[in-house]
Amino acid sequence: MGKIIKYNMKLNVITPIHIGNADYKTKLNSNEYVYDAKSGTLTLINNKKFVDLLIEKDLFERYYDYIYENTILKKNRQDKKVDLGKFLKDVNLYREIEKFTKKRYENLNLNTKNGKTNDMKLLLRDAHGKPYIPGSSIKGAVVNSLLVDYILKNRNVFENDISFILNSNNSIRIEQDIKKYQDSISKTISNIQNIILYGEPKKNSDIKKFGISISDTYERENDEFKADFFQDFDEKIKDGSCQSIPMFREYIMPNSTFYFDLTLDFDRIEKSRLKIKNAQDIINSISNATDYLIDKVLNDKFSKKDLILGGNTGFHQKTIVYSLFEDKDKRTDIVRKLLHKSSKNKITNHLNDKNAPRVINRVKINGEYELAGLAKISVLGEKYVGTN
Repeated sequence: MGKIIKYNMKLNVITPIHIGNADYKTKLNSNEYVYDAKSGTLTLINNKKFVDLLIEKDLFERYYDYIYENTILKKNRQDKKVDLGKFLKDVNLYREIEKFTKKRYENLNLNTKNGKTNDMKLLLRDAHGKPYIPGSSIKGAVVNSLLVDYILKNRNVFENDISFILNSNNSIRIEQDIKKYQDSISKTISNIQNIILYGEPKKNSDIKKFGISISDTYERENDEFKADFFQDFDEKIKDGSCQSIPMFREYIMPNSTFYFDLTLDFDRIEKSRLKIKNAQDIINSISNATDYLIDKVLNDKFSKKDLILGGNTGFHQKTIVYSLFEDKDKRTDIVRKLLHKSSKNKITNHLNDKNAPRVINRVKINGEYELAGLAKISVLGEKYVGTN
C-alpha cells in the first residue's frame, strides 16, 4: 500500500495573475461599471443600491427604457451599447455615484476607444469577497509542467509519435485536410499525456484519478491581497511591437501570497512514468519546463523557475508540441496548422505565420510589458496522512 503525504505549500505572485470564471460570473456588463477615461477611474456599481436609488428618485422606468432602447431594440450586436456614465449624467445622478459604489480603481491607464471599453473581467472571489486560486487551476498548470519536463528528458520515447506528427503535417495538401489533421494530432497528444500520467494510452482517462490532489488556496490571518485592473497587450514576436487590445482584467498584484495543500498519493504516482518522490521533485520539474518554454519558445527576458497560470497566458496551450520538437521551424509549421481555422479571415488564418505563437500576451506595468501569470511555489511543511 502506498503512502500519502500532504504538503503545505506557499504561492508567491511574481507578475499579475488573473483567475476568472465563466463569463456570466466574472465578466462585467456595461451597466455594472463606469469608466472615466480622463481621470482613469473605474467604478464598479452596487446594483441593489443603484436600483434602490433609482426607485427613490422615480428614475427606474427611465433607466429601463434606456437599457431597452440600447439593447433589445438594436438589431446588430455591435450597436448594443450601454454607457452607464452618460445615463447618470443625463439624469443628474453622476455626482451621487458614491452612494451606489461597490469598489473603485483609480489612476488606471487603459487605452480605450473614445473612452469606451469592451470586455471587463473580474477576479474569481470567494464568499467573503477575497480573491483565491482554485486547486484545479494550480493542478492544471502543475500537470502541464510535469508533462513538458518528462518529454524534454525522454524525447526518444516518443520517436514514433514525433514521426507520425511530422508525416501528417507534411501530407497536408489542401485546407480541407487541416481539420482532420487537427483531430488526429489531438488524439496523439492525448495518448502521450495518458502514457506519461497513467503508464498506458487508456481511453477516457480522468486526470482527477492521477495521484496529485491540490486544494483551493486559503488565506492566513492578516493576509492582504492587492488587486488592480490592467489592459491586455499583444506583443508581435516578429518585431517585438506591442498593441493594446480591448480586454481589461482584474489582476492579483505581485507580492501577494497564497497557501494551498498538495497531496501526493505515491501508490497512484508509481503507476505513471513520472519519477516523483516528494514535492520538491514537482518544483524542479516546473522550473525545467518553464525555463524551456520561456527561453526556447518565447525568447523572453523575464524571470525563470516560475509556475505559469491564470488568464492571459495563452501561449502555452500547445506546450506538448513545443516540448516534442526542439527545432523551431518544425514546431512552428506544426503549431500554425493546429491553430488555423480559416483562410477567409486574417485573424483565423495562421497558414503563413512565421512564428507560432505569433503574439505573446502581456500586461503593462510601470511602462514595462510583462508576461502575466508567473508565480513561485515552495514547500512549508509536510505531514504523513496514511495509506490508500
